[in-house]
Amino acid sequence: MSRYVIIKDNKIINVVDYESQPSNPPPGFGSGHIAVQHDQAGSNWTYNNGVFTSPNDMASDEELKERCKQHAKGLLFSTDWVENPSVTDTNNTPHLTNLNEFLDYRKQIRVLVVTPVAQPTFPEKPIATWG
Repeated sequence: MSRYVIIKDNKIINVVDYESQPSNPPPGFGSGHIAVQHDQAGSNWTYNNGVFTSPNDMASDEELKERCKQHAKGLLFSTDWVENPSVTDTNNTPHLTNLNEFLDYRKQIRVLVVTPVAQPTFPEKPIATWG
């Protein structure tokens, strides 16, 4: 006998022993259920793209928001240099020619610092162009 977890909507809903790989959907379960052999996964685990995740490994929304905030702070820190007048002064050569792209990027990042979200989408950092 082998241990199989029954999965629906990326969540493990049951654990069953089968002699061999069951059909999908497995016997006794409806459409949308799949059976995957696994020796450790159990209830409250998730399954996504072939990866099992223990509930102990899942962060709370508050933890995810804090990670978002800290990552966003790091992104701001890494682009603080664009606020330096010597970098943006057009009388200096070289000077940053795409300052507005960086200012827009930093504005979007600041929103994630002030109002972090559990599943952030971070904007793409511009590439500095010099003139």
